[in-house]
Amino acid sequence: MGLLDHRRTWHIRTQAKPGECVAAFSGVFAGGTGAPLLMRAHWKVNSTATGVIAVYEGRGGVGKVGSVLFGRAAEEEASAVGSTISFEAEALASGETACRMWLSSRSTNWGFTSDGRFFRPYMRAVARRITTFDPNAVIELN
Repeated sequence: MGLLDHRRTWHIRTQAKPGECVAAFSGVFAGGTGAPLLMRAHWKVNSTATGVIAVYEGRGGVGKVGSVLFGRAAEEEASAVGSTISFEAEALASGETACRMWLSSRSTNWGFTSDGRFFRPYMRAVARRITTFDPNAVIELN
């Protein structure tokens, strides 16, 4: 796992059912506890025709303090609001489920994804939660 994980597409192959995978994604993002206190964020989760999408609504927890105290942090957060992370889960003929998660829209600030450091912990938490259903799940990032 690296610093640019949020810019990659996460492919997860698992024995978990598609509904369990979607519930894992929704639970992490809607619950807001997918990240350590310093990196918490607020998300709105919406169902789509092909899966689920999480819309970034801003920082939460201790991270919000930086936005209040520092103008540059507030500008970065404001530009990131509305960024989206998409998730799809497809049942395969083999009985496995193929999941895909990616940053589907984003803004940049100084060449970097605005508030990307707040996105990564949530994406990692989704992968961890899926491995609780299937410890042998295969996770690839590209």
